[in-house]
Amino acid sequence: AKRITTFNGIRFDFPFIQANLGIDASIVSGWVLKTFDVWEIAKTVLGTTFKMDVVLKLNGFECKSASGLQAVEWAKNKDHWPLLESYCMQDTRLTFQLSQKAVMVLPLARRAPEFQIQQTLDNDQAMYSVLRYPVA
Repeated sequence: AKRITTFNGIRFDFPFIQANLGIDASIVSGWVLKTFDVWEIAKTVLGTTFKMDVVLKLNGFECKSASGLQAVEWAKNKDHWPLLESYCMQDTRLTFQLSQKAVMVLPLARRAPEFQIQQTLDNDQAMYSVLRYPVA
């Protein structure tokens, strides 16, 4: 894939996959280089974090059907795996749809939206620009 889009994939999904599937660190590093991770951008550039539902709502998308913590609980019980599968498919679809926005509104320090990010793909590496968002 030329690009990987995640929401906290760099700090959660990739390490989880690496540890549980025995993926070599050099492969995971390659994934990170081409990842567009909204949560990671907010954490490292804007100094804040937030739930995916906040970003979805600010950008006109539906909220997720459950939380990541609920998904962990569902994973512990095979009877709940159909719920987990449905949640994961929705989470994947919403993450992808969010990534297709040319400009995305992000909250700043859990207040009114004040910044936007703009993404591009350059030489198969995810690139982004943080833009000042005019607050009315």
